Amino acid sequence: MKNNTYLPRICDNLLKALLKSSGAVLIEGAKWCGKTRTARRASENVLYMQDPDNSASYIAMADTKPSMLLAGKAPRLLDEWQMAPVLWDAVRFEVDKRELQGQFILTGSAVPSNNVTAHTGTGRIARLLLRPMSLFESMDSTGTVSLRELFEGKQQIEGMSRLSIEEIAFLTCRGGWPATVGQEKETALQMATNYVEAVITMDVQRVDEIDKSPDRVRMLLRSLARNIATTASIQTIKPTLKLTKPASPTKQFHPISMLYVEFLWLKIYRHGNRQSAPKRLFAHHLNDILLIRLLPRLLCVPIPIAFCTILKHSAFSLKLFAPVI
Repeated sequence: MKNNTYLPRICDNLLKALLKSSGAVLIEGAKWCGKTRTARRASENVLYMQDPDNSASYIAMADTKPSMLLAGKAPRLLDEWQMAPVLWDAVRFEVDKRELQGQFILTGSAVPSNNVTAHTGTGRIARLLLRPMSLFESMDSTGTVSLRELFEGKQQIEGMSRLSIEEIAFLTCRGGWPATVGQEKETALQMATNYVEAVITMDVQRVDEIDKSPDRVRMLLRSLARNIATTASIQTIKPTLKLTKPASPTKQFHPISMLYVEFLWLKIYRHGNRQSAPKRLFAHHLNDILLIRLLPRLLCVPIPIAFCTILKHSAFSLKLFAPVI
């Protein structure tokens, strides 16, 4: 398969439906999950805010007359719109003025905090969460078992996977990032490893500008990987973070532990958008055992590949994971 081949996504039809019902659509999701490429297929023209040749001009234009950046045949894609947060309010205002559906698509790897936009976009800007590809989308599953049919109560549902244990282990480590699909196994695993390494070493400070240690992020991911399918709690993983400050007697969570848990949510699951997290995830009264069991299921990064990265093992040593599949 050529790397530039677009594989249809389940969200393609969801995006079309939202464009028919809303003036604009914001596509959210972790880095590298295919937001721009999916949005580009549904748009008529694109504004790339990160274009090195024009980025400075676009930002200056947004500061003086943002409506100029919205001109073009609809739907117009504003990629990495958060580089000029004023575009959010500009889109909302333009949607109100045009009184038409399907005018804009916004994509980006981060969402500005609420205090940099004057309006939430409610009623004008719909939201679509894009996750990495499922095995059915990446054509690694036959799709013979349908979740829809399960919920509709169909009695006769059966299927058989054609994948071997080794292939399942590989797919578990590779993940569902579109760029890795169709690559040679060793290349795909290295790409996934590079992603984890970039999150740990480069993105650790970018979510909330709070100083965090990449080493502690490594240790937290390692501990999560080691404690999958166990009843481990925050108290179990806290020693791996080398924390010495005691937790508040009125809270179950060690405050620094929660800082790193929030980082994983913001950066790996729904990059840059704390408001989208389940309220119970950051509630201090949440049972910490439930948190540790819940968090790995919310992360886009496959925990085994993260484990390999942290331990500096070759991610291609798939026998390491065969016993747990």
